[in-house]
Amino acid sequence: MTKILIRTDASNEIGMGHINRCASLARHMEDEGMEPLFVLKYFTDNVVENYQKLGINIVLLEENCSLYCEAHFIIEHFASQYSAIVFDFSHSQNIAIIQDYVLYFERLQHAFKATFLIDGFNETAIIDFIDPAVDVVITPYIGAVDHSPDQSKGYRHWIGPSYFIFAPEYTLENWQREVRSSVKHLLVTMGGSDPYELTLIVLDALKLLSIKIHCRVVTGPGFSDDLKKKVKKQRLSLPLCEIVDKPQNLVAQLKWAEMAVSASGLTKYEMALAGVPSLQISCNREMAETTAVYEKEGFYRDLGLYTELTPQRIVDELTILVKDFKSRKNMIKRGQSLFYESGIKHFLCALKISDV
Repeated sequence: MTKILIRTDASNEIGMGHINRCASLARHMEDEGMEPLFVLKYFTDNVVENYQKLGINIVLLEENCSLYCEAHFIIEHFASQYSAIVFDFSHSQNIAIIQDYVLYFERLQHAFKATFLIDGFNETAIIDFIDPAVDVVITPYIGAVDHSPDQSKGYRHWIGPSYFIFAPEYTLENWQREVRSSVKHLLVTMGGSDPYELTLIVLDALKLLSIKIHCRVVTGPGFSDDLKKKVKKQRLSLPLCEIVDKPQNLVAQLKWAEMAVSASGLTKYEMALAGVPSLQISCNREMAETTAVYEKEGFYRDLGLYTELTPQRIVDELTILVKDFKSRKNMIKRGQSLFYESGIKHFLCALKISDV
């Protein structure tokens, strides 16, 4: 059996996007007879426990472990058994020390038959800071196609949203839906931890909404107990609102939803494929700038930075989109057109070959 190591991170500060993507990748691996193992360095205990309950095998590193010690540990314990390693850890904590990763990548590339880096974009793109010693870099984002691969680099570069890694349930065939002129179902999801409590801002807005609409609010595995209490308290004044706590994924919620309000992140890609028009809220200035630029793709609407957002603005934008049937239909068409081919098949094939 082909064994693959996945080096990623997940915490309330970093978010759940990296590990969620890797969890989807792991499910595809298992369907193909491969055995994935996760290695985390930055993590929050309750987050790890939640993913372990889902059957994900995880090895935890000491957070104060140096990169030299980390590489040595990985090589000593796994290199002889695992044919490839996948890195998905391009977040701000690693970017801050990115020059230290030059030797790290070199050591691990020598130890494994194949190395893959799922990179970030813009301010968290590792390849914008160093030339990592890996075999393949994957940049699976909208807007990445505007940047041509640099043929002089030592790695192959797979670029664009066709390489975005969805859970196995996300195929276009599963997401053909009839678009109704009226919107009855709204999904609110602000990521795995919602450190800025955006959920409460949206719930405040829903109290002002004059349109009758059923709402589901997702509370992720990294939500603090205090935030959950606040959400439950807010929900009491919204009789058409229900809470969905720690779902394994958003498949069922996106099948139910006809529109969404979401924290801007990787979830926007799931919404695009699922045919769910959305309003996107950014958590920081860099993300706000990127979200604003790629609003031109036409499958979401940008609400900007959360610190500059009011409940009334959310109400206004929701009302406009709910009443604009033509725009919602076009948003669905534009979003689903981004994923005309599946890069995951290419990825899985490369992982299998690594064990030959």
